[in-house]
Parts: sequence; C-alpha cells; structure tokens
Amino acid sequence: TLIILLSGFLFNVNGFSQKVYKDSDVSTADLRVYVTTDLASADLKVFEVESSDQARRDGQWYIVDENSQADAYIRLYITTNESEAQLKVYYVSDKEQTGWVTNNKRNLYKIGK
Repeated sequence: TLIILLSGFLFNVNGFSQKVYKDSDVSTADLRVYVTTDLASADLKVFEVESSDQARRDGQWYIVDENSQADAYIRLYITTNESEAQLKVYYVSDKEQTGWVTNNKRNLYKIGK
C-alpha cells in the first residue's frame, strides 16, 4: 500500500504538471497542443502557476522562458489548428480545478522525460 501511495505522489509531482517550454518551432516540440474554449472537447484542464514548486498536479504548468531554465520539461508547440493537435487543453481560473478530462491521453505526460 505504501508503494502505491508513493508512486501516486511521484506521478503528481513529476508528471505532466512540471515545467513547460512553449516552443515556437513545431519540429523541435515534444507535443502539439491546441487551446480550446470548449471544456467538453478538452483532454486536460490547465492552469499556469507562478513557480515550479506550485506545480503539484497534472495540468498545473510552470512556464519557462528558455529551454536552458528547465532541468526536466516538456516542449509544447501551441497550434491554432485543432486537427493537428495531439492534446487539447482548456484553461481554468483556479489551480485546484486542473486535471485530466479524458483518460486516453494520460500517457502523454511521459513525453520529454
């Protein structure tokens, strides 16, 4: 039971919730992301936090300005074309609202690790 609890804690701390670099080059990005205004079509609810230690759950993103600032990060390309996105995110107004809307994209947090 303790191992299960610890692995759950590590997933939340080290999962898709950590440092994010918004890449302007789709060819070097780990993941293509579309920002939707429709919660029903989203895969992940997202909130941008102010420091990396606030990113405790999936969808709590700490945005870094340059790739050199992040020791473990995911490079995202924000696309305006919904059909080319691998992940659709919906921005929420409170960091406690973050998390997965659909379970079929959960494995994407491993990209860039």
